Amino acid sequence: MTGLQTLLEEAAEHPAEHPAGLDVAADLRRGHRALRRRRARWAALGVTGGLVVAGGATYTALSVHHETTTEIQPTDGPTSSAPLRTTYFDVPTPPPGWHVVGDRPQYVMISRDGSDADLDTFAGQLVVMLSDGKEDYGVGSVEHFDGRTFYVNTENADDTILAVRADDGNWLQLQYPRTAFEVHTMVVYLDGVRLKPGAQPALG
Repeated sequence: MTGLQTLLEEAAEHPAEHPAGLDVAADLRRGHRALRRRRARWAALGVTGGLVVAGGATYTALSVHHETTTEIQPTDGPTSSAPLRTTYFDVPTPPPGWHVVGDRPQYVMISRDGSDADLDTFAGQLVVMLSDGKEDYGVGSVEHFDGRTFYVNTENADDTILAVRADDGNWLQLQYPRTAFEVHTMVVYLDGVRLKPGAQPALG
């Protein structure tokens, strides 16, 4: 109970104790109005504080899933060189110092010149992959290019994995060493990949 409320109640119970000439009833009315105003201010502050806390919690929850969105300018456009035609994919010419090792229905392996990489060694390679469209690869920050949405997953220790929807609804992905290339360069590269008959999505 507040001090103001206590004084008001004592005044109401013992009006004779107040000096003559005072309008106790008027004082009580003014006191009650002041008390109501103070309670209204407290209530407003309490509601505002609650909204701040709730807003903060909401922001925290959203920030976990926040995606940085970047629009790649058309000047960064796709490579003008003719694509390399493999059995299951057409891919843009690899960056300087890299070459196509070969492909399987699910992926194309691209390795550094002079390396001994084979089709089963994924670490440190450029790998274009076709993955099942039912999987959830739409995670990470977002890059927009050529009217398409590319997802940039940087959760792996050394490699970044880009993902974009192919025309058939499956996911086209590109794994690349994070320190070797910029994201924008790899987005443009993946945008130039085309599927051929016989390409099959990897499961899981």
